[in-house]
Amino acid sequence: MGNVEKIVQILKFAQKMEKQGVNFYSHYRDKVKNESVKELFDELVNIEQDHYNLLEKKLNELDAKKDLEVISWVIDEEHYVKSPKIFADNSILDDEYLYDLTVMRIAYLIENDFAEFYKNAAKEVENEAVKSFLEGLAEWEEEHKDLFYGKYQEMLKGNWQDISSYLFSK
Repeated sequence: MGNVEKIVQILKFAQKMEKQGVNFYSHYRDKVKNESVKELFDELVNIEQDHYNLLEKKLNELDAKKDLEVISWVIDEEHYVKSPKIFADNSILDDEYLYDLTVMRIAYLIENDFAEFYKNAAKEVENEAVKSFLEGLAEWEEEHKDLFYGKYQEMLKGNWQDISSYLFSK
């Protein structure tokens, strides 16, 4: 498989992953109880759709038979990187939010998978601009992963303060 074909394959798979993210956050934003989680999922629907659109743009440019060196692989940070709001709600959650906790854990795992995919894909391409593009996408997904993990820990600590020392290392 040639370098361009490999890049096309990576971008198409990445699109599928980003679309799954959109679908996941769209589905669960109306099911979770915690308002800050709802707001986060709302924002992530848009963020993941932006990622999908960016990948689609690059695929369209490749389809137009543009040379890899002609396509801009620079990530426009101002336009594409949006960090979801930091959670303002630090309230202690009761049992009805266990569902939210599970969904947050799943979201964390999804973002972790996205980050790992982009990191591994970057290792597979030879073109330095494309490699940098994929590494930039991996960094975005790492930020999402860290946000979810932080919120997940916050929710756990809020619910199980008496056993939090067993759950989290100091």
